[in-house]
Parts: sequence; structure tokens; C-alpha cells
Amino acid sequence: MPNMKISANQKATLIELLKDKTDLISGKFGPHFSHATAKDEWEAIATTLNSMPGCQKTWKMWRSTWQHIRSRTKLKQSEDLRNRRATGGGPETVTLKEIDQNILSMIKPVMVEGHNITGPSVRNISIESVNDGNDDVIINDNKSVISDGENSRTPIHVRKIPQRPHGNLKKNFDAASAYKQSLDRKNDIKERYYERKLALLERNA
Repeated sequence: MPNMKISANQKATLIELLKDKTDLISGKFGPHFSHATAKDEWEAIATTLNSMPGCQKTWKMWRSTWQHIRSRTKLKQSEDLRNRRATGGGPETVTLKEIDQNILSMIKPVMVEGHNITGPSVRNISIESVNDGNDDVIINDNKSVISDGENSRTPIHVRKIPQRPHGNLKKNFDAASAYKQSLDRKNDIKERYYERKLALLERNA
């Protein structure tokens, strides 16, 4: 059965080979970084690592090894932060080795006071401010999902809505008032008509 345990040198070399490959680390694909490009780069990394003493793996297996190392390192950091919060601060309770620090600097997680935002789900938030003299803010919150990106940032779009001219509002109000007055006049005419008709019928009775 082949040896599947990587050596310390293979692990260090894997981290070194990935250090400057930000697209490969994030797993985000686009016009300048395709799946084919990622496959070629992982195959080159696999060739280098398989030439060293240790285990032999396919490029997909080496990619899975990196994902496992990355997840374990983030877990160690989260455990340390959680333990320090539980004890009110203090020294690290989980020892992060130099290679762990190197991995954390590569994946560049967004830190918010002990909260590690590295998940694939983010929100696109659109904020529209109504310029009508008030401080009302309209927020449209649309959830989106980004591929396995480690440094995905939440785009926030802020747009001002131009102030609506007050003249249009006055015109609408004047039109409504004129329509109401017209209805009132018609009702008065009908009422006087039926009063005269009733009086005429009473005289002829």
C-alpha cells in the first residue's frame, strides 16, 4: 500500500510553491484564470512534490491535501480565539507554528474582533439614500454565493436618489382638488333638480 503521509519537507515545499499563487489559493476563476490553468499549475506542483522523499499523489490529491491543511490551520486559529474569549483574554492556548502563521498570511482571512469571515457566502448590499431632507436609508440585501474564495469582500453599493421636485406634487394636489370641486358641483345640481321635481309633483297632486 503506498505511503500517503506527506513528509515535513513536502508540506513546507507545498506551502512555498503556493505562496505567490493567489488565484490558485482562492480557487476563484475568471477570464485570466481558468480551470485548465489551475489544473496545469497543480500538475506542476504534484510533479515537484512527487520527486521528493515522502508520499506520491495525483494533482487532485495534492489539491485536497492543501485544502485539508488550510482548514486545519483555520480551525486551530479559531480554537485559540474561542479559548481566549472564554478566559477573558490572555496568552495563546493553541500553539501556532511558523508554518501555520505562513498559511494564515497566505489565505488572508478577514478578521472582525475574533470572528473569522472566510466562508463562501457573502452579501451584496445596496444602500440607496433618499435625498428629500430626511435621513431615510433604503437597504436592499441580496445574498449571493462566491466560489471557494478566501479573501472575498462584500461589495457595498451606495447610490443617491435625486430629490423629486415639489412642483409635481403641487400639480397633483391641485388636480385632485379641482376634480373634487367638480363632483361637488354636479351633486349640488342633481340635488336642486330633484328638489324642484319633488315640489312640482306635490303641487300637481
